Amino acid sequence: EKKLKARVQELVSALERLTKSSEIRHQQSAEFVNDLKRANSNLVAAYEKAKKKHQNKLKKLESQMMAMVERHETQNDYYYMVFVAVVACALPTGHRENLQEIIADCGGIWFDYTKI
Repeated sequence: EKKLKARVQELVSALERLTKSSEIRHQQSAEFVNDLKRANSNLVAAYEKAKKKHQNKLKKLESQMMAMVERHETQNDYYYMVFVAVVACALPTGHRENLQEIIADCGGIWFDYTKI
């Protein structure tokens, strides 16, 4: 009977140790999962911030590019008008009418150079 009581006491002690060990591991696992959740949340926030920053830079570059394109087109129109005016002024009076046809054949636009 003493042997059985001692054996039962051993088993109860072993069970208590295992239960305590299991609870500690469970708590550690829960803490680890919470740490992972926090880290994931921080990574998502950092990703969203970087994504927004990248999108803002992209919008700014697109805006700058459109401004450059518009400026380039304006400059080209201006240089074209100056070219036509110079050519028109350099032509003898009788040939100025042909200039409009030549420019139209080349796909250019005609403007009234006499108003310059």
